[in-house]
Amino acid sequence: VDESSSVPSLVRDDDGRKALEKKTIGAPNLKGLVSPSNSVAVGNYFALDTKILCISPDEYPYLRVGYRISDNGSLKFGVASNSGTRTAETVKNAETGLDGWSYSVIDLSSVKVWGDDDEEIKLTFMTGSEADIALAYAAMFKTKEEAEAFDIGAYKDGLSSYDGAEVKYEKIDDETLDGYMNAVDEKIDEIMNAEDIDPATIEGTCYYISSIHGDDSNDGKSPDKPWKSLSKLTKTKLGQTISILEYGDAVFFERGSVFYTTYDKEVLYAADGTTFSAYGEGDKPLFTKALDINGSMDWEETKYDNVYRLKEEIPYREDRPSWYDVGNIVFTDKNGKIGWGIKILPQTPADPYVPGVKTVYSGMVTNGYESFSSGGTEFTSPGCLVNNLEFFHDYSAGALYLYFDKGNPGEYFESIIVSTPGDAIYSEEEDIIIDNLAVKYSGGCGIGWGEAYNVTIQNCDMEWIGGSLQGNDGMDTVRYGNAFQSWGSCDGLYVVNNYVNQVYDTGLTTQGSGEMINAEFSGNVVENAAMVVEFFNHEHDSVPNPIIANLIVKDNMFRYGGYGFGNQRSQQDKRFAFFYGQMSLPSPTSINYVFENNLNMYSAYFCMADANYARGAKSEGLIFRNNTYIMSEDVSYYLKGFNNLIDRTGNNKTFYPYTKQYIQYLSDLGIDTGSTFYYFKGYLTEAEQDGAYRYPEVK
Repeated sequence: VDESSSVPSLVRDDDGRKALEKKTIGAPNLKGLVSPSNSVAVGNYFALDTKILCISPDEYPYLRVGYRISDNGSLKFGVASNSGTRTAETVKNAETGLDGWSYSVIDLSSVKVWGDDDEEIKLTFMTGSEADIALAYAAMFKTKEEAEAFDIGAYKDGLSSYDGAEVKYEKIDDETLDGYMNAVDEKIDEIMNAEDIDPATIEGTCYYISSIHGDDSNDGKSPDKPWKSLSKLTKTKLGQTISILEYGDAVFFERGSVFYTTYDKEVLYAADGTTFSAYGEGDKPLFTKALDINGSMDWEETKYDNVYRLKEEIPYREDRPSWYDVGNIVFTDKNGKIGWGIKILPQTPADPYVPGVKTVYSGMVTNGYESFSSGGTEFTSPGCLVNNLEFFHDYSAGALYLYFDKGNPGEYFESIIVSTPGDAIYSEEEDIIIDNLAVKYSGGCGIGWGEAYNVTIQNCDMEWIGGSLQGNDGMDTVRYGNAFQSWGSCDGLYVVNNYVNQVYDTGLTTQGSGEMINAEFSGNVVENAAMVVEFFNHEHDSVPNPIIANLIVKDNMFRYGGYGFGNQRSQQDKRFAFFYGQMSLPSPTSINYVFENNLNMYSAYFCMADANYARGAKSEGLIFRNNTYIMSEDVSYYLKGFNNLIDRTGNNKTFYPYTKQYIQYLSDLGIDTGSTFYYFKGYLTEAEQDGAYRYPEVK
């Protein structure tokens, strides 16, 4: 090919990986279009060795090659797999295409050289004479008709219509950084001071509940006569506990109130079409799974050096050992500095003291005060706790143990808040508004929902969420906890203007199996969460091909992704600091699935992660555009997905350094177009310099 041609050339990146074409606007359904930079072979042999053509012939069985032979002779074609197996050479008669080159369409489905682990193939072209070969391109197609109709000239015209603007990538200065930091803080202040819903706008009956001024003998229908207990929202009918609420009713909770919620019951006992908000002055009304919101301060010495036991006994269920599993502990010292506990989890949590059985290895962690390597050691007694603020929950003894070498923790700290599992708020109703509530100190999720149909979560404060065991039988070590989570199908899910901080797993998520349509996450601030937003959908027998459409993530501020409490996840679970859009389906589709106008500020692991990117004019897949990033050059841009055109390795993983070269490459492909990328050098925190916030070695 002439060097001045706009046909996309085969580019070799710094790591030796070969890049895909720049754009496929206007092109037919093809993959692996390559055009060798040295296209003329002297003699009668030409070999093209590339991982780009690592595509199953079952999906793209037709290979079209454009070429010229100096004596107009015939072409022989062969293919070899990564394992080296070679087919017999096959004679192909040349035809002249509209592009002026000879071409052949080869059916690769008959070429049985691919193995399950093969990641590349080699194409060889030979003539029957001493003629020279000039190879223009090679591309794979789903159908023979598409392969036959391909016109490289029209393809080039499609390329020329793409505006490959230079990506904005620059080192951030102090003034710009201060501007973004202030903008996030101002947004948090706006959320914390959002106005409550006006009772005058409620069509049904308004009820009022206050843990401060309430009395269950009141009628609960005015701020002057509020109820005290959540149980007043229920009644018994035919032996079942049901809500007293009717469609159009609302419940208002007095600000400053605290409600301790049970693990195995719906918290709000909502009915379809109901609204929940706040009234009065002060902090948002708090729903919590903490043992004591004022701090569990009564600790006693044990026979083990520097190991203390909480005097309060934690409930125990023999049939479900981990039912009350402590998920997180939050410490505030007398100077106001906040730290968090590091959970020590034996591999056999229901039977912890088995000789030779090690604890889950978390690698280098931080407790907010200091950093150390945690876990991966034998655990035969609570005396095996060795680092400050490491804790262990012995279920059968109802005992919580804590290591601290500075004396009795109840005397040293101003507050110690212990969180048990479950959702602080849970419901499965439709047409619901949750407004201006706080959920904090929950070992499970903050606000949990079942299938979400016309559900709005707005102006809420969700902090210190997660860390308890996901299973209730105490037989595995999977921990969980998302600030907001709906499970199952959704249609009309609006999570807007919320503040999320310190989350073991994901800040905001909808997941499960089923249709996901019309979900919007906007105007939120999420920080110090292992992942900030996650859409997760998996195939199920009852829903083999769910519809995924109109998922919008926009105008959010994400800061300190992967830092803080969520960092203690084990190395098997540490994932992505900013965005995870997993759709684990064989051929997932997602229409109008958009991530735009978001501020992504600081990431411990990866700049971004997702499955199934949409590229340019491609209608299916996640569309990234007009975002702002502030990242260390030590992180990577991570792409993951099924049927991902960017992935050429065969294992659904691709990592790119956070550098202008690679960000520009992705932008040229149509990913994250119009976005701004700032970078800085060095470490963000001392803990990071010590080795925290990085993947540990498997142990």
